[in-house]
Amino acid sequence: MFLVCLVLVVFALGCRGLRAVPDDGSSEEKCVCNPVVNVGSPPCNYDGHMADLQTVLIAQQAHITRLQNNSEGSESQLLNLLAEQKKITDSLKERVEQLEERIRSKDAVITCPARYELFKGTCYRFSTDQKPYNESQHTCNEEGGRLATVKTNETHNFLTNHVRATTKAHTWIGLSDVETEGVWIWEDGTVLVGDGIWGTNEPNGGTRENCVHFYHGVYNYRWNDVPCARSYFYICEIQG
Repeated sequence: MFLVCLVLVVFALGCRGLRAVPDDGSSEEKCVCNPVVNVGSPPCNYDGHMADLQTVLIAQQAHITRLQNNSEGSESQLLNLLAEQKKITDSLKERVEQLEERIRSKDAVITCPARYELFKGTCYRFSTDQKPYNESQHTCNEEGGRLATVKTNETHNFLTNHVRATTKAHTWIGLSDVETEGVWIWEDGTVLVGDGIWGTNEPNGGTRENCVHFYHGVYNYRWNDVPCARSYFYICEIQG
């Protein structure tokens, strides 16, 4: 029974939807759960489709439970149950491998401009000169990019590790509250979501400090807000 439950959990986590046109004449598309999907197709948006998803999972659970109950009668039925479980897990494994290969292929065909480094589909350039925030911003824009947006811990670690290994100095990233005090906006126009990766008691500069950098001292390269007119190193990014 434990094995059955484990398979169900894996199936639920790994399942993606395929878009299907309903046969009732309506225009609304529905998501049909399938453990093996065409990775080239966009995944379904399950908003509004949770009832359909739950129905599919309940039906799958009932099917496996029925096979388990039947397996108590004969060895052949037990083998059928195990074969069913293996089919689901093998399908999920195959799909994961396809997605991983797609990610590797995507990175393989991305070519970054000179002096830029590729990380997770984005190209980054670490400056060797120091400028105020606005001038750094302008330089990145002229190169077809922007000051770096740091929206994941993984990206933060990649960028700060590079700074640690090179300049070991304060470095601008593309985050400021110049427009509205306390509303931190990334250079791509999106609002900072969550707590951010701020140093202790930061941000604390009020209207005097509106631009963000990696603080190389006691903050261990976490974020700090300072006056935008200060000259620091900077990081540009270009989407691959």
